[in-house]
Amino acid sequence: MNNEVSEKAIIMKKNYFAVIDTETTWNDKVMSIGIVISDDVSFESVDKKYYILTPECKSGGMYSYAMLMKDIKVDLKSTRSAVMQSLIGTLQDYNIKYIFAYNASFDYKHLPELQNYVWYDIMKLAAYKQYNKRIPES
Repeated sequence: MNNEVSEKAIIMKKNYFAVIDTETTWNDKVMSIGIVISDDVSFESVDKKYYILTPECKSGGMYSYAMLMKDIKVDLKSTRSAVMQSLIGTLQDYNIKYIFAYNASFDYKHLPELQNYVWYDIMKLAAYKQYNKRIPES
């Protein structure tokens, strides 16, 4: 128990942000959510979670084939309620205030449970060379 308390105390002294992505079914329901927690100074990943929502995942969508690739660890495959409870718990554990997403308005709209967080869209930065010099010419 002491180890758990000291780990949480260390986490609370640092600042983190989250990067999130959702995939939806052909009927526009969330079927999977991926999240990475990163240190806001080093930008190093400190935690990641991957969730599959059921029964939504059975409906299929553009990226259904990628949900269960053999190298992907699923942290929780459950109902939306259970998944969101776990995801929000992770955000709270890291004292997350900021969520970044590619096309953030899409994810924000599909995740009303997370609308109390401050959202930032990284689409231009992540997709366009003129905004991100780290994207190679090739």
